[in-house]
Amino acid sequence: MNGNRTYTEMNRKQQKSFILFIIIPILLLTGLVQAQSVPPTQVRVNYPAAVETEDAVELSVFFTLTDEDGRPVVVNSIDTSTIQLFGDTTLYDTVVEKPSTPFYVALVLDASGSMSGAIDDMRAAAKEAIAVAPPAARFAVIQFNEEIEVIQGFTNNTDSINFAIDQVDDAPLGTCLFDATGTAINLLNETAASPEERRAVILFTDGKDQLRVGDNTPCSRSNIEDVLRLSRQPNAFTAIHTIGMANTDGAVNAAELERMASETGGFSAIGVQDSLGELFSLIIQGLNEQWVARARIFPKAGETQATLGVTPQSDGPQLTTTFNFFSSRDYNVPPPPVAIAVRSLQYSAEADLYNLSLGIGSPEVISRLVVSVWDERRGVQISPELAFDNPSDSQFIELTSDGLEAERTYLIKVQAVDANGFFIADEEGNSLLAEVEFVYEPPQIIALEGRIESISANYETAQLIIDTAVNDETRIQTYQGFIVRDETGERVADLPQLPYPGRQIVLPLPPAIAEAPQPESYRVTIFLNGTAGEQVELLFEDFSPIPPAPPGFFARILGALANQLWITGAIGVILLAVIGFFLVRRQRANKRRDGVPPPPVAQTMVFSQSMMDSGSSFGDSSGGGMGDYTIVDTSLDDLFDEADMGDRTEIFDEGMMTLPQVRIRVTMCPDTSLVGQEFTISRFPFSVGREGCDLSISKDGRISRRHMEVGIIGTDAMITDLNSRNGTFLNDERLFAEQTRPLPPGISNVRLGTTTSFEIEQIS
Repeated sequence: MNGNRTYTEMNRKQQKSFILFIIIPILLLTGLVQAQSVPPTQVRVNYPAAVETEDAVELSVFFTLTDEDGRPVVVNSIDTSTIQLFGDTTLYDTVVEKPSTPFYVALVLDASGSMSGAIDDMRAAAKEAIAVAPPAARFAVIQFNEEIEVIQGFTNNTDSINFAIDQVDDAPLGTCLFDATGTAINLLNETAASPEERRAVILFTDGKDQLRVGDNTPCSRSNIEDVLRLSRQPNAFTAIHTIGMANTDGAVNAAELERMASETGGFSAIGVQDSLGELFSLIIQGLNEQWVARARIFPKAGETQATLGVTPQSDGPQLTTTFNFFSSRDYNVPPPPVAIAVRSLQYSAEADLYNLSLGIGSPEVISRLVVSVWDERRGVQISPELAFDNPSDSQFIELTSDGLEAERTYLIKVQAVDANGFFIADEEGNSLLAEVEFVYEPPQIIALEGRIESISANYETAQLIIDTAVNDETRIQTYQGFIVRDETGERVADLPQLPYPGRQIVLPLPPAIAEAPQPESYRVTIFLNGTAGEQVELLFEDFSPIPPAPPGFFARILGALANQLWITGAIGVILLAVIGFFLVRRQRANKRRDGVPPPPVAQTMVFSQSMMDSGSSFGDSSGGGMGDYTIVDTSLDDLFDEADMGDRTEIFDEGMMTLPQVRIRVTMCPDTSLVGQEFTISRFPFSVGREGCDLSISKDGRISRRHMEVGIIGTDAMITDLNSRNGTFLNDERLFAEQTRPLPPGISNVRLGTTTSFEIEQIS
């Protein structure tokens, strides 16, 4: 009877095992299809692993996407994922992937007395679940009742795991599930070598922590709080997945199982004995659909709350959840990597230099910025490098063209040095942070050229006006020069260096020119200084200013009188006295004339006393005396007053005396037709000028309309300047305005202005 019962039980167990072997893969496949068709609505963090380095925390967050009922959902890829720390605005981008780190799973199976009728179903469901577990999973098998036994340590050998599962057997003892779970967590912590090696507990039970069914006395020495605290140790998080088999007696505590799962990032599955395969498959599916998001973060010391955001599809919503992790100290957020970008490189043709504009990321990291120019083809540095301490985020640099050759290609290199004197490298390890290539193309500079167009002297304003012409006035900065007298080479004036005013230069008239009594020729030299250091010499070789004629005698007298009023009054008194004297004398002469009868004018010659004293002889050639003429010994003034005959020369008989004659020969004149001509003058006065004169020279614009006059006083020929503009010169000596000078004996030279001259001689 016992043998038949045993055989029957064995047969029934084999049938159940066969059914589970067939059903579980079907259920897994069915669940997978369903999971693929349901979009995820939640994200569950299974395990955050924080690995502390010298300057940051490498955070790996293992998570699973679930539907609204908390069941894992299969997704083929995840579009984006972010992590944000509480109290920090920084949004850390993550790298999301399927995890490949070792996965230690402790399979904790209930072997208490209440499992006597379900132990075979549990073994079959567990082994089928192991068959589809993640490839990196390593399982340990622990059975528990009032005693806790580790049947198999962690291994990835499926046969060893299955054999250990088959060794689980029920015993009429209590259910110490909290102590068993704690033992599993301790075993995980002893085995896992680093925080990134994942830890999980799969807890299966059909009851709750108690000694006997119907007796609420706890079996474990620890409680649920102890288990939860143990599972949440810093950098040793353990996810607890719970499977509860609910019997009709209601012994299983589903609330506690679900709490342990939800608070540790695990999954919880509660069902009847017939659904054990589905329950185990749900937990294994959760392990298979696990993802990991990795980020380099900078938290503060202690426990930190963070938010994980996951976007499964590019057009889908972002799913978020919170989690906690631990760091032993504060981590300061480093500045962004040093990055230098060339914003612009502009060439200034006017200054012949380059303006380089740089944009610098994290300039506070840079102690010194180094810029150099290289001829890459020759492999040489053109000029000494430029260094700029503590640059800003916008750096402007001027690079000269020294050493550059036209139409050649050059390379500007930009490097940075940190506070320790080391070159800063970019993310790829390059110390050359920026570079820009350019071709040196200087403009073709036209040489400065210029001339002096005219120079004039304004004697009234005492100014020297120099008109210049330059091909590019904008390039002239200053000028200076000097003035030299042509005849002697003497420097008569130095022109100081002054800013160039433009086309017309106005200077004070040099004293040597302003005070010259007669025209002289000068040579004017001007130096124009360009902005680039070039100098242009301008020469004007025939500057002949004509000074104004000095004031005449009467003008000088009037000017002096105007300044000295007391002298004017004294002269007025003297003139009145002289006029009164002559009036009295004239009155007396009239009285004498009334007493003496006048001689016959037709037979009378009148001579002054000076003519008589000279011993002149009059009469016929035999010297027979005066003949029929009567000599009147009187003064000429009395005679003119008495006779009132006008021109004195008409008093004499034409045969009595011969007037002087003057010969003129033109030696220089703008009118070449007059050069060499001679003129004999016998009628006086004889005027010479530009127009309306006895000798008109119309082609010489430098002489005055009436320039000079030749006259006779007694027997001597005289020349008189008629207040000419450019002067009358007798043997190179200038006559004052209206001045009369006698002709010297022999041939004399007379010059009118600067371009007309002639020889003059009294010939009788």
